[in-house]
Amino acid sequence: IGENDDPHKAWNWLIQGGVAALMKRWMLHIRRYLKEHQLQSRMVLQVHDEVVLELAPEEEEILPTLAEMVREVGPEGGWRCPIFTKIKVGERWSDLQ
Repeated sequence: IGENDDPHKAWNWLIQGGVAALMKRWMLHIRRYLKEHQLQSRMVLQVHDEVVLELAPEEEEILPTLAEMVREVGPEGGWRCPIFTKIKVGERWSDLQ
């Protein structure tokens, strides 16, 4: 960040970098869970704060478990503000909008 940049850019950089680090941790936890349980489902896409999974139909019941895992990743003692998760299921990307 340059000398003439707005101060808010530094804060934005810190926030965005922190979120990116969390997303990486969440994706590692999800990947490990899928592998340990020998599931067919797989992560296919991550965009900003979303992870898109391709699920085998019989494995759809794992979604609440994965959502809970995401909420639990964080600092010791928990978060000062809550982490929200939302589950959407559809045949096509357009079904999820």
